[in-house]
Amino acid sequence: MRIPARLTADSRYVLFANGERVGQGPVRSQPRRMRYDDYDLAPYLHPGTNTISVLITYYGDPNAFWQPAPPGAALGGHAVLVFEADLGGTWLISDGAWSVKRLAGP
Repeated sequence: MRIPARLTADSRYVLFANGERVGQGPVRSQPRRMRYDDYDLAPYLHPGTNTISVLITYYGDPNAFWQPAPPGAALGGHAVLVFEADLGGTWLISDGAWSVKRLAGP
């Protein structure tokens, strides 16, 4: 059984399922043409309640390895994440119901 998921962000991310690291990204690309990273969540999920979490690092200012997306309708100015997974006819999508916690940083 396969549980396909895809994820993109205008920042760096690490994807976890039930505390296990699934992957990281996004792959380096032109911010005007963001791409999705594809994952199979099946090896990380089990019957019952599961937890999907994403750690986002938003740098704010361009640097040697990150360029922000140009400001637009939803991109630029803050971290943006898009996640969706097909759970066999039911879709899990990142929406307003997802919890967000901003961590204090330097």
